[in-house]
Amino acid sequence: MSSIRNSERKPLSFSTTMRNPNRISGFLDCILPFEGRILTSDIIHEVIKNVIRKKIYKPTYVGTVEYLNTIYKDDEQTFSDFDIEKIISKSPTT
Repeated sequence: MSSIRNSERKPLSFSTTMRNPNRISGFLDCILPFEGRILTSDIIHEVIKNVIRKKIYKPTYVGTVEYLNTIYKDDEQTFSDFDIEKIISKSPTT
């Protein structure tokens, strides 16, 4: 039994922010395009990008960079693909 448990992986971890009931429908919209597909690292990356793009989740890094924080707070502004990749690369994965 323990050898099976050791081989399991936890591909996504939801913080208390993502468990907020007010954000669930937005998160479901982010994963809907991938329905029926096998969960891969690439798909996880795309889901993370969608969650950040739709401002459902605010990574800590966003709050430390003034222009990113301004974009996050302004409903009229959106993160560029470059911004999103930078946010992901600067955010811890654990």
